[in-house]
Formats: sequence, structure tokens, C-alpha cells
Amino acid sequence: MRDRPSPLAKPAVRRVTLAVDVVALSPRDDALAVLLVPAPDEARERWSLPWDGPRDGERIEDAGARVARALLGTTPSLVEQAGATSDGRRHPGHADLSIGVIALFPLGTGTPTIGSGAAWFPLDTLPVLSPRHRGLAARAARV
Repeated sequence: MRDRPSPLAKPAVRRVTLAVDVVALSPRDDALAVLLVPAPDEARERWSLPWDGPRDGERIEDAGARVARALLGTTPSLVEQAGATSDGRRHPGHADLSIGVIALFPLGTGTPTIGSGAAWFPLDTLPVLSPRHRGLAARAARV
């Protein structure tokens, strides 16, 4: 007789990694600009969107604001979810699921903190980003 799995047996659960990817936008030099940070050493690209995992009990928008504030020393005037993706495209931190947030900074605010390596890039001429980050930046441009 063949062994059958118990109908009560639960399938193995894989731990999913989550990243809150921040598309920080601000008007700079007559163009809308995106804040980028140096990519992790193991990444193929030189630049990436700022990202981090949410802390226990932290709302996604609050995590996005925290990431942006750490790099710019000021709180964005607006933080809004731009969508989530787990499309299998590469993420610089190898996250399974990315939740994109848009963080808006008014003209004249949002100077990157010294030592962060962060820099503003015109939205229409971004350097090469990971496929997932490129998609999130494109989605933010359409909003």
C-alpha cells in the first residue's frame, strides 16, 4: 500500500525576504530627480534605490520615510506606496518581495548626508539599475 500524505500535513513554508524600496523624488536643475545610493559590493550595478526591511510593527510608509530621512536628514513631505513586486527580477539585496514607496521632497530640500554616498540623478537619465529598481523608478515616473 502506498503512503499518502496526511490531509492535515502542512507544506514546508519558505521564509520570504521583504524590502521597502524608496523612490525619493525632488525637483533639481529643471528636472525631476531620483535619489540613488551606492549598490552593495556584490551587486552588478553601481547604484540602487535606497532600501531596507521594515522593522517589527512598522508601517510600510513609515519604513520608507525612515530610509529617506536617514539619507537626507529631513522627512519627506509625502510618502505613498507605489506597488509591490515579486516578479523574479533581480534585487540588489536579493529580496523576494519589494514594496515600492514614493517619497516626495520639495525644491531646495533633501541634501544627502555626508558619508551616505547618496546622490540625485535626473529621472530621465538614470544610470543602470537592477531590473526591479528600474521598474519601480519607471512606475514612479508614471504616477
